[in-house]
Amino acid sequence: MDACEWDCHCAGPAFLIGLFYGNLNETYEIINKWKKKDILEAYFNSPSKGFSTEIEGKSILDWSEIFLKLSKEGLKSRNQLNSKKNNEEIYLKNVDSMITKKSTKAEDSLKNLNQ
Repeated sequence: MDACEWDCHCAGPAFLIGLFYGNLNETYEIINKWKKKDILEAYFNSPSKGFSTEIEGKSILDWSEIFLKLSKEGLKSRNQLNSKKNNEEIYLKNVDSMITKKSTKAEDSLKNLNQ
């Protein structure tokens, strides 16, 4: 999310709000099992490996799908609606798109440079 265009600036806050307000316990149960060493390794590997970076035997893509689902559930239950009666899930479209196409903005940029 650190390499996004204007349309995804609200994605990070909405994503975290969904986790915090709707599924904090479930989120904590998942990340509580992660080892600090593995998190740091993923942090340093993710710029070059992108979604294929692994933590606890699962790719960041797999974890992204899990956490996006939890976040969406949290935003649904929070049910803060805008003037068009949409809840905050609308801010996750960009994240959802990256996960669906299995490629981050950084990965797309690298592909374009290498063509």
